[in-house]
Amino acid sequence: MRNFAWVMKKHLNCILSWFDEPVSNAAVEGMNGKAKAIMRRAYGIRTFEMLRLVLLHNLGKLPESNFSTHKFL
Repeated sequence: MRNFAWVMKKHLNCILSWFDEPVSNAAVEGMNGKAKAIMRRAYGIRTFEMLRLVLLHNLGKLPESNFSTHKFL
């Protein structure tokens, strides 16, 4: 209980700032989780540029070209 009180006292300014401006980083953390899942599935991708394209297509929900010879993950 004493440790909890110490942590609360140490972070009191950050805790109280939530009531002034209720902003969360949940959306960023959600996209980070999706990106990590895509990277775990993408072991066959050899170049960073291809990984970048796969991430952009999946996270940005961009349409795939009909002329492509492959499907994105």
